[in-house]
Amino acid sequence: MKAAAEVSVILREFSGDAKAAELLVDEQYSDLRIESVSQLYSLQAARINAYRVRMVEVREWRLITCVDHFNRVIGLLAVMPRSDDYEKNTTLWKRIERDYDADFRRY
Repeated sequence: MKAAAEVSVILREFSGDAKAAELLVDEQYSDLRIESVSQLYSLQAARINAYRVRMVEVREWRLITCVDHFNRVIGLLAVMPRSDDYEKNTTLWKRIERDYDADFRRY
């Protein structure tokens, strides 16, 4: 439950501010809560601008974020356990592609 509460707090803080939300897709960004942001190349190959966000306090979870740079729209595609192999979880990948197509390719 502590991890869920921490993820929830982080998401609320970043969702309330457009400039802050942009940090969740900035590979140079880190602070006391966000350890690192990095591209997910397997999704980039599918033309999905997706990033993995590692958090400091909840190391066992990852945020999968995306961006439409042209329209300046940032999205959250998934919150998933670190132990999950992103590339081998085909069910998750198909859902992410479907959600991205529905929510971001329409812009």
